[in-house]
Parts: sequence; structure tokens; C-alpha cells
Amino acid sequence: MANAPTTLFHPKFMNLWLSFSALFLLTACAVQTDDGIMAGPALSANTQALDPAPAVDALTLPRTIAVLPLRNETDSELASAVVRQTLTNHFGGKNYRILHIQEIDRKLGLAGLEADDIEIDDLAAFRAALGVDGLLIGSVTHFEKTFAGVGARVSVGVSLSLYNAADELVWQAENVQRSYAGGVSASPVGLIVNALAAAKHLYGDINLYRAADDLGRTLTDSMPSPQVFSGQALPRIKDVAHSGVGQTLRYGDVVDFALEGDAGQTANISIDGIGLVELREIRDGQYAGQLAIDPTVDIASARVTGQLMNAQGQFSAWVSPYGLMNIDNTPPQAPTSVKIISKDQGVQVTWELPDDKDAISIQLQHGALAPVSVAIEQQSISLTGLMNFEPTRIALLAEDRAGNQSTTRELTVIAAPDGRYSLAEDTPSAIPRMIHGVKRLRAQFGPYLLTEPVTIATDGVLLIEPGTELRLAQAGRIEILGEINAMGTQENAILVRQAEGAISQQFLVFNSNLPNRIAGLDVKGIQLPIQVLSGQPTIAHSSFDDNFNAMMVSGSAKPTLNNNRFQGATASSLIISDQAQPRLQGNVFANNAPFHIQNSSSYTLDISRNVFRPSASPSTILGPVTATEETEEGVQ
Repeated sequence: MANAPTTLFHPKFMNLWLSFSALFLLTACAVQTDDGIMAGPALSANTQALDPAPAVDALTLPRTIAVLPLRNETDSELASAVVRQTLTNHFGGKNYRILHIQEIDRKLGLAGLEADDIEIDDLAAFRAALGVDGLLIGSVTHFEKTFAGVGARVSVGVSLSLYNAADELVWQAENVQRSYAGGVSASPVGLIVNALAAAKHLYGDINLYRAADDLGRTLTDSMPSPQVFSGQALPRIKDVAHSGVGQTLRYGDVVDFALEGDAGQTANISIDGIGLVELREIRDGQYAGQLAIDPTVDIASARVTGQLMNAQGQFSAWVSPYGLMNIDNTPPQAPTSVKIISKDQGVQVTWELPDDKDAISIQLQHGALAPVSVAIEQQSISLTGLMNFEPTRIALLAEDRAGNQSTTRELTVIAAPDGRYSLAEDTPSAIPRMIHGVKRLRAQFGPYLLTEPVTIATDGVLLIEPGTELRLAQAGRIEILGEINAMGTQENAILVRQAEGAISQQFLVFNSNLPNRIAGLDVKGIQLPIQVLSGQPTIAHSSFDDNFNAMMVSGSAKPTLNNNRFQGATASSLIISDQAQPRLQGNVFANNAPFHIQNSSSYTLDISRNVFRPSASPSTILGPVTATEETEEGVQ
């Protein structure tokens, strides 16, 4: 959830603020002058003006001015925007009609004009596009904070030129404001700005904003004014701040506003898309107010402009340079194209990025556990600590910068070693004769009765969870052209038995080169449970009891047989032929009569690391075998 802005000016705190404000040093910076270091607004200015007088008679001054985008000659990406807005604010006090920055940029974009490297011959086109008779152009030459022996030194500098409608240069200035960072302000504006800096909502160093403001004030003193307006004293504004900088606000948030300027005036805040917020003077020249965010308001990048009006109805305006206001009461779009990937004792949830670009995070809720949240660009979130094959309900939602949440999407997920398990289709009753897509057999729907042959097509997958029971009629069997993954365990095996009154001939026939794995089978009484005609399936941790032949491997098949038990076969537990090359390890062959293994393959079979009872010998194993390592009973 987004944090609400810190409320600094609630009425119950006003008196406390007034009591303590005198304890703070009301300065912005310690500034370097010819006399060394001092506290206060003293400046080191190198301003050069064409005419330092407040009015210029020799040249025709413009009446309307546009401050064009300034070339950025510094390493700071903030420099141009901060200095440009600050200069626009200050120059508005010279009685020119100053075009809003947003309006300048909009009109230049429509006209296809860019202010980079503007030449004197381009001025007319810019004036026509903007509807002004004066253009202020230039560059930001300094915007940096360096560390000197006595502390951090701040430098903000510009080079500016003002041209009138005749392309005449009517004012020119070059200035570098150098000061030392420091100072604590207890004014309403200072409290807000310091709180923003402490909460890291203010983008950039607070001392650079202060130095830019001092620079603007110095340049304003040297800037000429049109004679027709001379003598008209507009209310003076020094600074405007709001506590919503660097955040996206929503219903329930409260925003603080502060304006510093001439005392005894009428002050308010104008917010694009909202309207006016009245401020009250809580101390001479210090104005403050609040706004509780309405649930119906949605604005993006809105200017916050302070206005100060005198008794004659004249007013000055000052756009807060610290940042725009964003209010969002619209919930983001819910996650789309959600997919579930099962994991061993967990799941992974993936999604596609929504079209509205509003959401910033995805939140996953699971039972009483604390929600798990990740950035939406991550497009994946994992949930661990689940019980395999136990259905789990989760809720998924998106959250935006303001803390608005999308509608909740509820899902049932199942942890499993096979990633396809959660999205597989249940087979609640009879197994279809032809399996396409991903199907799963679950213990709760068993026992499954196979009365006729079932084929897993080349595009089919059959997943079987532990504890599932299958009963085979005489003709029942599963031929595998696609994939099968039986995920039983020795503690919770997959039971395979004959149907009542039936003599089952076969169970699984592998004829696929796709990945296949069988684990945790408990097969009893089936005449020939496993046939491997091709491919390299893995058969592990299974038991085959009381079969005629437990397994036949033929063709060029290369199955891997690990940690199985073959017991009580009445002919041979394992028959190998053709060019088959099974790999055996950790298996137990016990009480098979007359043979454990019959190998008529072209290849010699390595029987190392397997157990034979009775022990491996020519009377219990037929065909070529070798043992590079001894079996438990030895090789005779």
C-alpha cells in the first residue's frame, strides 16, 4: 500500500509549530562571500546585464515571455527542468505575462520545434508558434554538489539572453550561485521540503533547489521591466511546496500545502484538474492549508501553483518547483494470461504484463500467511512450502503506485514434481480411449477401471498422482506414444491390480521417444506389467510381484531401471531381446523362478550394484552379463 503524505499542518499541531519555530535557524544555506562563510541568503553573484535598471527605455521590451527549454551543460538530468521552472516563477514577478512551461512545450511539440541550439534566425518561428513577443533562451552551466574542506559546496549557474519581437537582445546575464549546503528551516515550506527529502520523495538534493531559488532571485533584480508596468507592486511569493511530491496519492491521503511570501495577503493553491485550496496565514508571510483527496479525482502530473492576492485584486503566481501532483483512484487491471507451473512442494505463478501500465506489483495471498508481493515486471512469483498433490486456494491481484488494488483472481493450484500438473485436466471417471492434451489421474477419483486399450497420443500426456488405484480387465492396457509420468512413492504407491474375476495380461506398453518416467508403482498379479518397445523411459522405486514376466525390453530401447523390486515371477522377471540396452542399478531380484533375467540382446548386460536372491549365476541369469562391481550376493 502507498504511504499517505505526512500531515504537518493539522490544526492541533499549529500552535506547537509556532512555539518551536523560533528555535530553528530560518536559513536555506551557508553561502560563500568575500567575507568567508556566513549564514543567510548572501550571494556570490557574477551577473552581467545589458542594462541593470528596472526599466529600459532604449529598447522595446516584450510584454509576453516564453522561457524556452534550457540547454543542459551539466551532468544532472534535473538541472534544466528545475532551473527553468524556478526562473519562470521569479520572472513572473517582473510584471511580464509569462507563458506556462507546459503550454510552451505543448505548442513547440505541435509545431515540431526543438529549442536545442536555437539560432537568431529561428526566433521568429518560435515566437509565432508560441504567440509571444519575447523569448528567453540559454543554458544551465552549473548544477552540482561537491565536497570541500568545510562541507558540501553547491553550485548553480546559467547563461541567459532575452530577445524582443525585433530579435533585439534586451537583456543578458551570466551567473553562478555558489553556496554551502546546510541550514534547517522551520517555515511551513521548509518543514514540507525537509520531510520530502527525509522520506526520499524529493528527486535531487534539496540544497540545489535552494541555490536555484537564490539564483533566480538575483537574476530577477537585474532584469528590466516594461515601463508601462513599472511601479505596480505585485504581491511577492518566495516559495511554494506540497507534501505530495514523488508519490501517487489516492482517497484517504491528506496533502499539506505551504506558501511563503508577503504578509497580510490572500493565499490559495491552484491544482490543475482540481481547483483551488484556501490557505490561511499562520505567521507573518507564512501560509498553510490541507486537502483531503476525494475518491472521484484522478490527475497525472498536475502543476501545484501558489497564488497570492493583495487588497487591490492583483495577484502573483508561483509553480512549486519541487514536483508535480499525481492522484490515482482507479484500480489497475487484473493480471492477465495467468499460468500455473507446479513445482515440488510449491508452485510458480506467471502472468503477462497488462496493457494499462498502471500496476507496479503483483500480490499473492495464501491462507493466513502474509501476502507475497513482487514487481509486476518480474512476471513470476513462487509459493513454496506446499504439500505435494494437495489442492491449495490462492488469490492474485495487482497493485498500483497509489495502493489501489485490482479485482482478485482466485485460483486452485497443486504442488507436484511435474510442472504441468496444476493445469492438467482431471479425469474423474473412465479414462478416455485416446488421450490428447494433458490429463491427470487423481487418487480421489479412483479406482480407475481399464476395460479396453487406452492410447496416449503423441500430443498426449498422462500424469498419475500418488495413491491412485487402477484395476485392469483382461483387455485393459495403456499404450504410450506420447508421455506418461507416474509420481507414486514407496510410502504412497500407485496401486495396479487385476479387476475382480479378470486375468489381466498387460499394463504399460512404451513406444515413445519422449521423456517418460514411472515411479512408485505397486503392481501385483499382472501377467506382463511393462513392455518397452522403444525410447528411454525411467522406471524407479516400483515393485512387481507375482507376475509371469515383470518386464520385456526389445528393439533398441534403453530404459533405466533404478531401485525396483522384482519378486515372484513365474518365468523370468526381466526379458531382454534385439538390440535393447537397459541400465540397471539398485534393483532387487528375489525369488523369481526359474530366472531373474533372460538376456538375448546383442549387448552384454551389466548387473553391477543390484541384488539377487538367490545369487546371480548361470542357473538364475541366462545370456551374456557382466559385473564390473560386485552384486550384494556376488556373481558365480
